[in-house]
Amino acid sequence: MLGCTTPLFLHGGMELNTQERHRLGRQDGVDAIRGLLVLAMLCVNAPGDPRSVFVQLQHAPWTGYTAADIVFPGFLFVSGISMALSIASRLSHGETAATILKRQLARASLLVGSGLVLNAVAMWLFHLESFRLMGVLQRIALCSLLTGAAFAWLGVRGAWVVAAVALASYSSILVLDDTYVPYINLPDRIDAALLGTHAAWLDPATGLRRDPEGLISTLGAVATTALGTTAAPMIRRHQTGKLFLFGLICVLAGYWISLEIPLIKRIWTPSFALVSAGVAAMLTCLGGPLGRVTSLRALGRNALLVYLASMIVFETTFATGIWTRIHACFALAMEAIATPKAVSALQSLGYAILWIAVLRLFDIAKRKRDPPSEAEPRTAQEHLNSQSHPEHNGTYKKAPQSHAARLFVEAGEELKP
Repeated sequence: MLGCTTPLFLHGGMELNTQERHRLGRQDGVDAIRGLLVLAMLCVNAPGDPRSVFVQLQHAPWTGYTAADIVFPGFLFVSGISMALSIASRLSHGETAATILKRQLARASLLVGSGLVLNAVAMWLFHLESFRLMGVLQRIALCSLLTGAAFAWLGVRGAWVVAAVALASYSSILVLDDTYVPYINLPDRIDAALLGTHAAWLDPATGLRRDPEGLISTLGAVATTALGTTAAPMIRRHQTGKLFLFGLICVLAGYWISLEIPLIKRIWTPSFALVSAGVAAMLTCLGGPLGRVTSLRALGRNALLVYLASMIVFETTFATGIWTRIHACFALAMEAIATPKAVSALQSLGYAILWIAVLRLFDIAKRKRDPPSEAEPRTAQEHLNSQSHPEHNGTYKKAPQSHAARLFVEAGEELKP
């Protein structure tokens, strides 16, 4: 989702036309950064012991932010980049904006449906009294739909418009009330009125409700996603220095706005939207070296599938006590060499590594079923090398994939041919 026209993609002094870029399918660096964020997400969302967690692996109680608070915004920022690159490629191959919008609607619908299924599983496992309507996947759906539609019709300018409108309108809502106390700030009150008992959290003392992925605070998340889309041309042209400067400007702008509107991830204030987008942009500058890490690329290319499956497994094992028993074994084995917080973090990391292993096993099974040609390049960089050395060229083969499975993978806004 870059500009509506994508004449050339540059890599290491080589020029590839849009057809060659389309064949690459994914950009290794972007996939690796998304994979790194998924790895961090698993460590944050699945602590070995929720009572013993390092500060940076916990979300900030309210004002300010920790490393854990940057994970989801970072994912949205990188999704904006991937979405831009993918839509630009489709436009260059003759797809119309209307066709792309239909595809975005289908992906968004699948994401919302998956999010509702995840909420239903949580409601059943933890015997919740009310069904939650919003969630992480629902927020991703809204952000990708709004940003993707604007980019498909108006290009990068459309993404800038979405970011500006989202930030300006949300800032107006916040300064109108100028209250940032949990449950009684204006976004929380509006969400409580719209969602009612379907909001996630209830304050027993006051009876007030709020949702961490509420509708109003999604404006901030939309801005973060749109800023990622505006950064896509820098990724396409490999302008790492410019991307880092872009991130630095966003961070400084966010801190400047925080003088009036505080940094609060739980309602995704405009200041937080800018700071998190800036940090994500600077993190994305590491895509080049990280793109060589196969396990990170695998996680990035299957981000939403891993998220959905890992959350269902974690919630099931936690609700049934299996997770607690596993942690007790970890603690017993490591009590002499690690603190309780370290044991909790190591269990989370082990859980993340488990999903990397699962993806690896699926990859091995796929290759046995549909073995690639001997010279088939496995990464974008290998493909570029094969372009320089025609004798190494191979033919790409793809395993058969159902329409539903393909749609679910594409829902991750991955760079896909």
